[in-house]
Amino acid sequence: MEIKIKDLEKVTNVLLKHLRKRKIKTIKVEHDFYWDFLPGERYEILKNPSKLGAGQLTDDWDNLSDLLTGEKDPLLYDFVWLASILNYIGETMYEMEGIE
Repeated sequence: MEIKIKDLEKVTNVLLKHLRKRKIKTIKVEHDFYWDFLPGERYEILKNPSKLGAGQLTDDWDNLSDLLTGEKDPLLYDFVWLASILNYIGETMYEMEGIE
């Protein structure tokens, strides 16, 4: 599979517009810590993970917020932090409201 950056951008914009259409302007983060697989183990589906790691949404957002202020240049690892935030939004919004 190959994903074109322009298509990824379009899908992201469609999903953000969906939130706006539902009048959702902020995301309340009620659970800060989360379980995560260690790097490299997430896609080794035939092996059991050796151990779980932990992450923190406030740390993830703090790292991403520096992009908004221009305090740092983007890093490819920023996608990992963004993915954690997006996972939280998708999982909690669906769970709380049954949003489709």
